[in-house]
Amino acid sequence: MPYFREGQEQPASCAGTVSSNEDGSHQLFYWMFPAENDDAPVALWLNGGPGASSSFANFLMNGPMRMERTGSGVDDFEVYLNPFGSWSYEAHMIYVDQPVGTGFSYGTPLLTTMDEAANEFINFMDSLYELYPQFKGRDLYITGESYAGKYVPRYSWALFEDDQQTEEGVKKFNLKSSLIGDPYTVPMTQRTSMHIVPEALNILDDSNMPQIAAMERRCKEMVSTNLTESADTCSDIMGYICDVSGDVFPYDQRIFAEDWDPIEQVVTDYFQISGKVEQAWEAVHIMDSTKEPKFEMSSGRVGDAFVDDNLLSYNKYVNLLVQNESPVLIYAGEFDA
Repeated sequence: MPYFREGQEQPASCAGTVSSNEDGSHQLFYWMFPAENDDAPVALWLNGGPGASSSFANFLMNGPMRMERTGSGVDDFEVYLNPFGSWSYEAHMIYVDQPVGTGFSYGTPLLTTMDEAANEFINFMDSLYELYPQFKGRDLYITGESYAGKYVPRYSWALFEDDQQTEEGVKKFNLKSSLIGDPYTVPMTQRTSMHIVPEALNILDDSNMPQIAAMERRCKEMVSTNLTESADTCSDIMGYICDVSGDVFPYDQRIFAEDWDPIEQVVTDYFQISGKVEQAWEAVHIMDSTKEPKFEMSSGRVGDAFVDDNLLSYNKYVNLLVQNESPVLIYAGEFDA
């Protein structure tokens, strides 16, 4: 990777795209960091959104590298080893940009339903395991956050069902468990309880609660009549909280958006406008991409395409997994609204 810190050894990795549909017009991007132990399990990470790149987790959460700005110029970047360690110490970590149009992934048309996305995810996994046959039958963990509270249970169930169709005793994917952080799994419950954390932190006071109550009531009323419009109406609740608080950061209400935005922007700038951006694209094998821009940290187009999915619950897939003795771990940050 360009601008890697002098004196540090870059972690081994493999990156590129594989097809997720029959004609190859949809290419999903993956970035894999193999564990030192060849026999380690496989773990997939999916960021949410919908349309959020898993580069977010790779460079800002549990991946082996970090980035920072050293100045305001196009070459003022530094990439270095994550001082807090990485999940890749314990598993072959694979960060995936999906559905198509997310992050480095490219192709048209965009998908509009989770069933379409689940089918393409299975195709992606088949293609990936053809590239890395050593992973077949290996313990697999599928992980993610936020909108992956829908992706993970839906895709996990698809993987589980796919393995039931193989020869008895032979599992291609061998799903061990599903792990979801701050999951957006049951939207209506979550959209109408987003006031709880900011109220506890005194971000909201009694003067705000009648307006919050009216917005929550409106959200519930609209869901039964218009899923498309109700998505915006229900998300306005968090928008109101941000407005009255001076733009508190929804995912960690101890800080403000202005505290977080510059940290995230570094990754976007690195893969969009840095002086060695083409060298970075070549390093992750996406020079053939037809997407413009080639990288987005968050794709509004993908989010818009999934608007009718926004308020659908995926709790039934969590229950199906648990009922079939496929463990699910749900964890949440205590300051995430």
